[in-house]
Amino acid sequence: MSSLRDQRVAEVNALEAMALDRDFLRAPEEECLATFWRQASPGVAYWRCELAARYLPGQMIGFDIKEVAWDDQHDRLSLPAHRGAAVWQFMGDDVRARVALAWQDLGYRTLMEVDDNYTQSPGKWGVSWTKDHADSKTLIGYSHEQHRHLCTLVDGIIVSTPYLADLYSTFNDNIFVCRNSIEPADWPEYEKPDDGVFRIVFAGSAIHIFDYPMVKKALKWAQRQKDVEVTLMGFSRPPAFDGEVVSWVDSIDTYRVSLGKFDLGIAPLINNRWNRGKSDIKAMEYAMMGAMPLPANVEAYRPWTDMGWPSPSTEDDWIEMIQYAVRNRDWVKEQAAVAKEYVLNERVIWKEVPRWREAIA
Repeated sequence: MSSLRDQRVAEVNALEAMALDRDFLRAPEEECLATFWRQASPGVAYWRCELAARYLPGQMIGFDIKEVAWDDQHDRLSLPAHRGAAVWQFMGDDVRARVALAWQDLGYRTLMEVDDNYTQSPGKWGVSWTKDHADSKTLIGYSHEQHRHLCTLVDGIIVSTPYLADLYSTFNDNIFVCRNSIEPADWPEYEKPDDGVFRIVFAGSAIHIFDYPMVKKALKWAQRQKDVEVTLMGFSRPPAFDGEVVSWVDSIDTYRVSLGKFDLGIAPLINNRWNRGKSDIKAMEYAMMGAMPLPANVEAYRPWTDMGWPSPSTEDDWIEMIQYAVRNRDWVKEQAAVAKEYVLNERVIWKEVPRWREAIA
């Protein structure tokens, strides 16, 4: 258990160092409506804290004990850097909880932000929190039991999708849907290689190794076609896959650029309880870097399926759609442009700001 804990601590420290570079505070003369107390993952912090903080306006800080002080004059807790409402990313541990609730007791509006279903153990499919609070003290510090309890105590919960809103309404009456959104200036223009090669990518974290079997036959067919390349990005090489495999990168900027050369970006997702709590970030990322997104027909990609976007459901569907894409490359290019136009028109952060302001008001 000690070695597992040490490994977990090392991973979190590495992520924290990267996320720290993105923290920012507002100057005293600047307006600041909320302080976002982020988690360590730089990607999640970017989507769910940084963008909202830029536009509210607010600020983003990584929580550490050094941020906590004691107000001797009033004999009470103090968070010297804090301004506005407090937004805490998916709490499930002791330390953040004690500070957040003590701050709430002093009269500060206190919200929790969640972008996944942290209420129950996802098994092999997702976050490795412990089941109950007692175990969390000896392993990784977070538990689903503690998270559920904290959900009932905060002033409200900010979620990324209507599905999560319905799920978390069991624990709190004040639920606010603030969708993941794009800041176009953060996405570089990338000129794709003009070499006649059709490039397909399946990008995702290590957990997506479980979604790969759904597209295995489709990708093997694609690899056998002339002038077609298939790349897996972010997770380990599946058995018998002989295409390119690119390791996961924590740098958001590096990751964006790495997507720029691809024509088709696929997003298979098994339709289980954990995955239903996800959002459509992957489709938006593909679109912003000029690739046609091909998302699974599941709850997470409902914004796309609701508008009739091509979305495979079964293994046979994936084979049919990828074959069609490889054989109709001009259509893929046209659909990529349509996808990017949708994101730039409907999913930009300034259109979502009113929802964030409603949550913190």
